Amino acid sequence: MWDFGHCDPRRCSGKKLSRLGLIRELRIGSRCRGVVLTPQGSQFISPSDREFVDGENGSGLAVVECSWARLEEIPWRKIASPHERL
Repeated sequence: MWDFGHCDPRRCSGKKLSRLGLIRELRIGSRCRGVVLTPQGSQFISPSDREFVDGENGSGLAVVECSWARLEEIPWRKIASPHERL
């Protein structure tokens, strides 16, 4: 998860998952070759994306944790993925 600190950490589901050890936070500049859930995506995530997540060549799943009202602050080039989904 790339977290940009746009929400209240006590109410943020991404932060809670991180505190529980179920996901890990990624640094800006680190890339994910798997599926990335992002507002920049042009397609919806679907069952056919499974091969990119956990198939033989699967690379995982990442999420951009940000506010839709502050999208212009996100360095999209540093977190780009070939498989961006909504």
